[in-house]
Amino acid sequence: MQADIERCCYMKLVKRCFFFLTMITIAPFVQAEQWKGAYFGVNVGQGDVQAETDSRGVPGYFAGVGGDASGAIAQASSLTGRYASSHKGGAVGAHLGYNWPSGKIFLGLESDIQFTDLKDNAALNTINPVTGYPGNPMSANVRQVNTVDYLVTLRGRIGYVNDQWLLYGTGGVAVGRVNTNINYKGSYLSAPTIVFDDLNAGSRSTRLGFVLGAGAEYAIAKNWAVRVEYLYYDLGKSSQSYNVTSRAPATGFVASSSALATTDWTLSTLRVGISYRF
Repeated sequence: MQADIERCCYMKLVKRCFFFLTMITIAPFVQAEQWKGAYFGVNVGQGDVQAETDSRGVPGYFAGVGGDASGAIAQASSLTGRYASSHKGGAVGAHLGYNWPSGKIFLGLESDIQFTDLKDNAALNTINPVTGYPGNPMSANVRQVNTVDYLVTLRGRIGYVNDQWLLYGTGGVAVGRVNTNINYKGSYLSAPTIVFDDLNAGSRSTRLGFVLGAGAEYAIAKNWAVRVEYLYYDLGKSSQSYNVTSRAPATGFVASSSALATTDWTLSTLRVGISYRF
């Protein structure tokens, strides 16, 4: 009987000690002030790039038998149009920031870099009549490949702290390295001797824009937190000019046209990550 009483008292003591240790272990990281300070983390997720291109062709030089203005005009028409594309890909990166909590509200500043494999394809297919040559329309295909190498942001954060949860909105400036590559193929229906010079033009630029988003963090230990975050990027517009030339060596026919393709870049990412607070 005495042994049972002692065993019962011992178990109560163990439970109380366990409860006490749990409280002093958990309590420090569920307080708002424990979110204060610098942190560093890594993240991984999925991105979606949406690129809309507006291309405008202008007739250029023409000469030779059959090389009247209609050939250059038809080429310019084949370069004119609007085409869009969308593609998903992976993103991986790191983030660094600082939090200033005040009661249940907090302010923060964060910067991050993401490396992506975002890549999409867009195409413009046309059949263009050639004035004066009703049986000789010109068909053409413009294919554009768009890629994003990396994204960098500097963002402010504002949010709400609720024990182990931190909920926030975020926004700031974004920088992205984007690439476009344009391939053009054309042919005349009834004049196969007229050939188009191979065209494969590319450009690369670093774009400055803005970023908006929201996220949530959950403290899993005193200095560790996991997160989920959505970001929307607008990197503005990039432009690429290129020229198309067709020729028929036997007749001296030559016609050329130029185009300016302007691409509007918008992207979004959904990612998860883990952070360590110093």
